[in-house]
Amino acid sequence: MATLRPDIALLPVNGRRADLSANGVPGNFDLAEAIAIARAVGCGDMVAHHHGLFEFNSVAPAAIDAARLTDGLCMHRAREGFVLESAAASAMHAR
Repeated sequence: MATLRPDIALLPVNGRRADLSANGVPGNFDLAEAIAIARAVGCGDMVAHHHGLFEFNSVAPAAIDAARLTDGLCMHRAREGFVLESAAASAMHAR
């Protein structure tokens, strides 16, 4: 992914649990893993999503909001009405 130089990473952050996996509920990244991946590929922005999708498998929105100050990465929490326009996207529209 890093060779593609993405500006924004949209990553699921509701994590995974063995008991849910055993019952057919697949998991995905937890918040720390998603942040590490976004950093590793060089994204400037990350939008955390899938939180709150299912009450039994979620991460607290406050935890995502607290991660906004993550060094070298602008963290955002997907929510209704959320709009993100990156600097790269703004430059493309200006052409």
